Amino acid sequence: MLFKATDRSIPNELIVTTTDHIHMYGKKKSHVVQVLGVPTGHVGKLVMLPPGDRSGTLTIKKSFGTTLFFNCFELTGGKLDSQEMKLSEGVAYNWSVKNDGTNTTFRMTSPENKELAHHTIESANVQGIGFAGTVRNEGNEIDLTITFDH
Repeated sequence: MLFKATDRSIPNELIVTTTDHIHMYGKKKSHVVQVLGVPTGHVGKLVMLPPGDRSGTLTIKKSFGTTLFFNCFELTGGKLDSQEMKLSEGVAYNWSVKNDGTNTTFRMTSPENKELAHHTIESANVQGIGFAGTVRNEGNEIDLTITFDH
């Protein structure tokens, strides 16, 4: 389910800032929150970018407690196709998005060039690409930075 950035009914546990990079950080303030009247554990943020070839690094400065990280494609019709990525604190991962004319592929590799994520969608359906992070329990915390090569 996607919500508008201005929706006040959604808990605002994490903060996202953008300059020449994207910075997502924050600490969960309570154990369970209400989302549309339903008790919810995991809350987080999704950062979307226009589709296109690009690359950069994603660095996890802090990952405390139960945290999840995802790469995402926004598809035609407002649907989201996401894939969880197992990432560790203190590592600068390399990421890239490439459109070959038929498919758009997201890749994440370790500093040793070991592939950690490979996510391919038909390009005609891709409206955006993104990254997401969630925190589960009170006090869980994330701090990540996404940079761009081009």
